[in-house]
Amino acid sequence: MVLPAAVTVVEVGPRDGLQSLSHIYETDEKVAMIERILATGVREIEATSFVHPRVVPQLADAGTLLERLPRPAGVRYRGLVPNRQGAERAAAAGIDSMLGLISASETYSIRNQNMTVEQALAALEEVAEVARDAGIPLLPVVSMTFFSPWEGFIPSERVMELLTRVMALDPAGVGVATTMGMAGPGRVGRLCREIRQEWPDLPLGIHLHNTNGMALACALSALETGISWLDASVCGIGGGIVSPRISAHAGNVATEDLVTMLGDLGVDCGIDAEESVRGARDVADLLGLEDTGFTARAGTPSEVVARSAGAT
Repeated sequence: MVLPAAVTVVEVGPRDGLQSLSHIYETDEKVAMIERILATGVREIEATSFVHPRVVPQLADAGTLLERLPRPAGVRYRGLVPNRQGAERAAAAGIDSMLGLISASETYSIRNQNMTVEQALAALEEVAEVARDAGIPLLPVVSMTFFSPWEGFIPSERVMELLTRVMALDPAGVGVATTMGMAGPGRVGRLCREIRQEWPDLPLGIHLHNTNGMALACALSALETGISWLDASVCGIGGGIVSPRISAHAGNVATEDLVTMLGDLGVDCGIDAEESVRGARDVADLLGLEDTGFTARAGTPSEVVARSAGAT
């Protein structure tokens, strides 16, 4: 097994996590959440989304949030932008990277973005123009890359066709997403290898949901292909806002679990595993969440040893 020496873990809880929850958190709470995440060593955060507030009221304070976030050296904030208007708002707010979104599932594109895939590609072209003029990196993400609840498993040819068109926009990197969390490590590894063979110098990331419990196995499979970044969410919160809730565990892979696995593998992500677990518990307390991460519930190795010593 050949793994990269280092990989970037992108914390997506403040965006993908919070938008999936019914409760709308105050900007103060979001700032406190992100500050605690930063204290664990995370340096890349998907902070918010510049969609219309009517569509995602949980993230209506995107501009205000960006103004108030700390800016330590080396920290970068990503923002999801659906169209030209969102991209212009994101640029004005000082976002560090723009995430553009297209879907490999026609049905999901219409339900989630109210656009066909062709219309979404046209919108992405406009986002790319705004990003280019503002000097901001564009990171398109292909959702429903592996499986759609409406179309079933997505052929890799479909994904490669979409990526070929995306690459014409000269992105800084591209992400693929297991949006329904129904992919396994075999499919993830095969597609990531195919993408890297076609575009060997392309920074490639993967967004992992954990519906079928295979997210960590998928992460390991992606690592073996030389993936550049892995998305994860504190406490495992998140999930597509229009996706069928096919499981009680439809959220993202928990950041604290992923970081713990990377530490065991010797892959440097710049985040301390035990501090990641403590940070997840603090965020859960701050926001009134239930942490679904295994390590936060079971305890870190040092905590287990301490408990055992106390029990003797």
